[in-house]
Amino acid sequence: MLKKALVKLPNWKAPGPDAMQGFGMKNLTNLYGKLAEYLNECLETPTWMTTGRTVLIQKDKSNGRIPGNYRPITCLPIVWKLLTFILSVEIYRHLEDNDLSRE
Repeated sequence: MLKKALVKLPNWKAPGPDAMQGFGMKNLTNLYGKLAEYLNECLETPTWMTTGRTVLIQKDKSNGRIPGNYRPITCLPIVWKLLTFILSVEIYRHLEDNDLSRE
C-alpha cells in the first residue's frame, strides 16, 4: 500500500515543516520498509504530523489587499499525506467490501 500511496504523491508540491517534497520521498526506496514501520507507530501519536505551515494566497489581485481576498493553504508533513492516503484507501475498501458505500 505504501508504494501505491507514493505513486499518487505529487512531486513538486510545496513542502510542509519537514521540507520534504514528493520527488525526494519517491526516490528514497531503501527507506520504504522503515517508513512503513514508522507510519504504523505514528497512528498512536499523530499530533506532530498535523502541525503545518500556513500561507495566504491572494485570490484576485484586482481586489487588493483586503482580508477576504486571501485563502489559506496549509502545507503538512509528507508523512501525514502518505498516512491519510493509505487510511482513506483502506476505509473505502472496507465500505466496498461490506456493501456500505452509497452509489
